[in-house]
Amino acid sequence: MKIFLLTLLLISAIIFVGCLSVAAEIEPTHDYSELIAKNKNLRQILQDNRLDEERHPIDIEFGKAMDEPESWTTIGMTLTISVFSDKWRAEMEKYFGLLTEILNVDGVNSLYESQMAWETFADKNNELVRQAYDQIYHGGSIIQPHVALTYYESYRTRALYLKSLYDSLTRDGN
Repeated sequence: MKIFLLTLLLISAIIFVGCLSVAAEIEPTHDYSELIAKNKNLRQILQDNRLDEERHPIDIEFGKAMDEPESWTTIGMTLTISVFSDKWRAEMEKYFGLLTEILNVDGVNSLYESQMAWETFADKNNELVRQAYDQIYHGGSIIQPHVALTYYESYRTRALYLKSLYDSLTRDGN
């Protein structure tokens, strides 16, 4: 969670500083392609820096999609992040289903309870992010990528956690 919050804060700072540094060069069309093209740090932050062999295929595909010019506008970035949030949600649901097949009755009950609690937390956290960025930017479309990234990170983190739990339960000897 700390890494997620730090990443989100860093992305916000880079966007803010990048906007200030090149604002005079960009037409007011809400097309941030020039800004993002000039500020490669944003794309690097949105991508995981580990080697491809160590990264999840969704992370690799996400990094490639964020490099496409279509993802350089506010709406394009938001849509790309949303598409990959859905992929992480599907991954989360996949491992949730697999866990229900191998856990005992008490484990399945705990899994359902923890998932419901996690969904409540994720929804409240996403609303907090929306409110915070609304306050920071006083509305506007720039809020949308931040909120989308919060959903992305929420589903990604939960999916990887459930996968890790599943992998631990299915190792030899368990």
